[in-house]
Amino acid sequence: MLILGAGWMGSRVAAALGELGEEVEVTHRPRTDIEAKDPYFRPVDLPSSVPCHAFDLLAPESWDNLPVAPYPRPWLGLGFRLGLGLGLGVLGQPAGN
Repeated sequence: MLILGAGWMGSRVAAALGELGEEVEVTHRPRTDIEAKDPYFRPVDLPSSVPCHAFDLLAPESWDNLPVAPYPRPWLGLGFRLGLGLGLGVLGQPAGN
């Protein structure tokens, strides 16, 4: 599974799925300053078995960093903005699966 966004929520979902034996990969925005975040809102450390890919939706040159799977696989996009007071989770799988 590819999790788009390994921030506070995405890193925790990836860690939990990894502990269940799922193959998980995550993306992170390279421009995010993790150290500037309050410690509570920082992502958890992921084991080296979880590949992390630099990806920013607003930087098309980073799209080549996304992994290419030999088969269609599920993906999970997570977002959370405190300023908006909104959490969003989307689970999808390519059509035909």
